[in-house]
Formats: sequence, C-alpha cells, structure tokens
Amino acid sequence: MACFMHLCFDSELFTYLFVGGLVLTLGVYAVMGASMEFWTDPVGCYVCPSR
Repeated sequence: MACFMHLCFDSELFTYLFVGGLVLTLGVYAVMGASMEFWTDPVGCYVCPSR
C-alpha cells in the first residue's frame, strides 16, 4: 500500500505520519465501538427517555 500511496518515494517521516494516523483512527474507532457496546445503559441519564 505504501507504493500505491507513493510513500515509498517520499521521506520516512510521511510514512510514519500516515501509519500513525491510521493507527490513531483505528484506536478511536475501537474505543467508540466499545463504549457503545458496554456503556449503553442510561441509568441516571435525565436527557435520555425512560424505558
């Protein structure tokens, strides 16, 4: 994928920034998915409608 994105011809800094952003994005996506899976009970939430 690095050659497709032309990162094999650029500085290694751009490769690290690209991979770091990808890892950060996947981490945030995983944390948001886990928070919606494990913390969906609105106990004490007055904004959410009662069940």
